[in-house]
Amino acid sequence: MAPKDNGVLGLSVELDRTEAGVLRLLQEDGRMSFVEMAERLGVAEATVRRKYNRLVSEGIVRVAAITDAGAVGYRTAVFIGLKVRPSAMADVVRHLENHRNVRYIAATTGPYDLIIEAIFRDNDEMTQFVMQELGTLDGILDSNTSMLLRIFKQPHEWRYV
Repeated sequence: MAPKDNGVLGLSVELDRTEAGVLRLLQEDGRMSFVEMAERLGVAEATVRRKYNRLVSEGIVRVAAITDAGAVGYRTAVFIGLKVRPSAMADVVRHLENHRNVRYIAATTGPYDLIIEAIFRDNDEMTQFVMQELGTLDGILDSNTSMLLRIFKQPHEWRYV
């Protein structure tokens, strides 16, 4: 079941102490057993299993493998700011959502309507995307591409507590 609203200011849920603990332990080691989590949290294994299943079924937690893009040949990472004609916003987002190189899309305030993060095997692949994909996509009025030279911090966890 997908969350009802995954926006930054969208719907929220209250997590109890055990659920917050389960989240913390999963972020520490996503393969930790329910038995070990229960021991560390001081609750029954059935409680951990029930809390975990709730977190997953309500879309609060998604279980996924995190791939190191550079290790599999994607060495060019960029952030791209896009000015988009308001009437074309939904179509532009739909197009970008389905593009294999686009990892992140967000509507923003400020000089750009959308910010996207994309990764490419090399500069030539990135150039083709910017010039041929974005440059010809109806509704994009302007773009600004910033290449990431070095990533100093890229945590995959967010500490709830």
